[in-house]
Amino acid sequence: MKILDNGTILNESNIKKIQPTFKKLTEEAMKRITLELKPISIYLRGSLSEGKGLKYMSDIDIVVFKESTSDKKEIKKVLQIIDSLEHEFSIVSEVDITILTHKLLMSSKYKRLRVYLKTQSCLLYGKDVISDITPFKANKKLALFMYSNINKELLDFYNYFKNDESRSYLSRVRAPEFWCRWTMRTILRSGLGLVMFKKAVYTPNLHKCAEIISTEFPQLSVDIKKVLMYEMNPMNDKEKITSFLDKFLPKYLYLWNEKQKNNLSSR
Repeated sequence: MKILDNGTILNESNIKKIQPTFKKLTEEAMKRITLELKPISIYLRGSLSEGKGLKYMSDIDIVVFKESTSDKKEIKKVLQIIDSLEHEFSIVSEVDITILTHKLLMSSKYKRLRVYLKTQSCLLYGKDVISDITPFKANKKLALFMYSNINKELLDFYNYFKNDESRSYLSRVRAPEFWCRWTMRTILRSGLGLVMFKKAVYTPNLHKCAEIISTEFPQLSVDIKKVLMYEMNPMNDKEKITSFLDKFLPKYLYLWNEKQKNNLSSR
């Protein structure tokens, strides 16, 4: 991912970059969404939008904008679309469809999604509704914008693995394996945020995230290798995940807490 001289992250995604392997799936998803949901616009984000998808490993991540929020009937339609696409196209690990309004996108709940859409997405259908979002720069301001609540977020994941409870995403209860991958991705991406306090770096590639974090924070290198391994090969063993997080989170969150304290004291 290219960063301009002024630190601005350049969005290099383009509909023309979608690989032939994933083109049929993308077209079919767009067709079913436009037919069933009557959207304002549809975006493809993530590795597929940059032409970097990996067969059987990458997911397809679609963001749909509508005039109003979804009701139960519409949510049911979305789940049916997801189920049918996952059944017909095994070339992706998962089909992810997020539906929201422009107003919701601009709320604090979706601030990371704003960054992801602005830096790594392409318009598949309809009106460009993200053109009014100011481009983002790779610096400590972006790191704090995206991960100021990382302490609570990772501790919430930890409590999920430690306790016997269920957790849902997009109206479906997900297995520990799903949340294992999500947790490790959050660690890798927020770890890159730590590096952004020092230098202008930004990449959605998790392997590169791990490499950059390990270089800048060598004391975390062994743990970061495990984080990447658990992201690539997620497990359902809550006990084992909890055991790893027990050792890793205190030192990792200490670094984040120090960065946030230093930032407050320098104001």
